Amino acid sequence: MAYCHQRVDAIENERDLLLTGWRITRQFAQQHPHRYQVMMAFVLQPNDAAAAAIIVETQQFLAEALQMYGLSQAKLIDAMRMINATLNGYIAIE
Repeated sequence: MAYCHQRVDAIENERDLLLTGWRITRQFAQQHPHRYQVMMAFVLQPNDAAAAAIIVETQQFLAEALQMYGLSQAKLIDAMRMINATLNGYIAIE
């Protein structure tokens, strides 16, 4: 997560935040393909404290990036799944 924070902390525009998040995830996958593969194969368990922290941080990032849409918590989770599937599919095809 530090990798992402270093690149997005100064961004204020929601659209730029989401696009930058997309780009740095793709860049990370290109620079560390094996690590990215392992990360995507690992299923985070919400009842694990460390995994729960990652899930919450990811939700907060996307909630901030998508705040202009006023999504409920359930819709935010749906959006997270769609974004994750889209990004990972794009990276896999590349």
